[in-house]
Amino acid sequence: MLIRRIDHCLSRSGHGPESRQRQLSEACRIILKPGSSAVAMAIATLLIMVAVGGEDRGRVVSVALVQTASLPVYFASGAMAPRSYSPQHPTPDTGMSDDPRPYEIRRLLHQHSRPALKAMDDDTIAKLAKEILNIADGSGSPWTKWGKERNKIARRAADLWVPMEDLQSALNGLPGPRLTSTDVEQRIRAIREEEYRGGPDAETKTDCLAEYAREKDTGTEFIAILGYLEDWMFGAEERLRQTRERENRERIEREKHNAEVRLRSGADCPWTPASGVISLHCRKNHRLFRLIERKTTRPIDPKFEVQEVKTLDDKRGNHIGQYRTRTDATKAVAEVAFKEAW
Repeated sequence: MLIRRIDHCLSRSGHGPESRQRQLSEACRIILKPGSSAVAMAIATLLIMVAVGGEDRGRVVSVALVQTASLPVYFASGAMAPRSYSPQHPTPDTGMSDDPRPYEIRRLLHQHSRPALKAMDDDTIAKLAKEILNIADGSGSPWTKWGKERNKIARRAADLWVPMEDLQSALNGLPGPRLTSTDVEQRIRAIREEEYRGGPDAETKTDCLAEYAREKDTGTEFIAILGYLEDWMFGAEERLRQTRERENRERIEREKHNAEVRLRSGADCPWTPASGVISLHCRKNHRLFRLIERKTTRPIDPKFEVQEVKTLDDKRGNHIGQYRTRTDATKAVAEVAFKEAW
């Protein structure tokens, strides 16, 4: 509830730095209530919201710190005391899940809260603002060349087939150090290898690259092609799924037909259904056996009966035995088939 109120304040009007500063001040006034143990986490979350969007972010966060510092009692009173981060035990009443960034920011604020944040000079505030931005951007990642916008495009491209040289060119047009072809290829590979993610189906590669080339030839820019291919890929994967299901059904029907032909030809075969015949039949050592499944009232009762018959059309055959499982029945047939006929 608390986080929703903060988010509502930040999304009400305007997205410029000055507007976000005013919204931050208003949100702080709303959420800061005496005795609220969630205040510290709310402020940390609020700072993340300011930090991760908009231009001139460093100045926005610096001003945010100055505005928040006008309420030193909450920082000095112990509400900002650091605690161990545990995804299984998030701070109560904050709505936070397993994001560690608010906890890290809270520890930073605590370190600068004695005697109070408002005692800091401009240089210290600027340094603290930079540290908060680093935490909000997740700068602890080993992928040091990849900022927020680059990662966003890379994750979208990882679900598609696009030429790596074009992806590299588009990414190098964004702020950040120059990316080599190896940087791009390995980042895409790492994203695709993430748990529960995977990459695009290999069978869509040729058509997807053809669609990309067609859009590129018409002059469509890279980011627009990505959006188009995302929609195209959804349809392509659905068509591919339907094709595979149809082919699988056809394969099963062919296998069933071939198995029945083998059974009727007199060749040895496993338990096989045949058209116009209720029970399963198998041949072993050129002898024909029938498997009859019976209804039982108790789990320990035999569920299958095996009979030896002369033809598929026989009404009744010679009783071989009753068995609890189909596996047991198969083992019995393998033994009986090489003994004298019953």
